[in-house]
Amino acid sequence: MREQVSRLSGPLGLPEAAQEAVDRYLNAIFAYMRGIYDWHRLAGRYTPHVARHTSPTTPGYLNLTNLATSTSTD
Repeated sequence: MREQVSRLSGPLGLPEAAQEAVDRYLNAIFAYMRGIYDWHRLAGRYTPHVARHTSPTTPGYLNLTNLATSTSTD
């Protein structure tokens, strides 16, 4: 994705300072998203073990019923 955005700088005519700002922004977003991903993987809140033991009405926790798909007969 970074390469795709970087390739746009030429056709958009971004000056070097603007391209550097875009690169810093992308680095920050990628670091933020990676941090969120790592936290979710390590926190245990969203593990299958927790999902099996929480109520469907427990807010903020993954529950197996949250994963079920429902079909409508309307």
